[in-house]
Amino acid sequence: MASFSLAVEWNFIRLLINIGKPLEAVYANATPKSKAAIERMGGPDKLIIKELHTLGDGTKSEFQAYNYPGFREAYWQIVKSRRALPTAEQNILAIGPKQGGTN
Repeated sequence: MASFSLAVEWNFIRLLINIGKPLEAVYANATPKSKAAIERMGGPDKLIIKELHTLGDGTKSEFQAYNYPGFREAYWQIVKSRRALPTAEQNILAIGPKQGGTN
């Protein structure tokens, strides 16, 4: 089931990038699990790999590609770390910190 979730989350991120959303907006619209993976990668800028290639004639060209391998690895690290926690702590992570007043 987790691999299906990974595929859905990555496709959503890729869709936002393809329609021209800035990487910060992609991060803001991501699910909590995707946000955690993006943070683990080093931030939204790490979603795209940028490299400078020298072509055969000596000209330089910038190459950009999706960083799916980086996202996948960070995502699986998040999933594995949550599986290792006791169920009560998993629920706390899924819900997040309490908002508002004190109880």
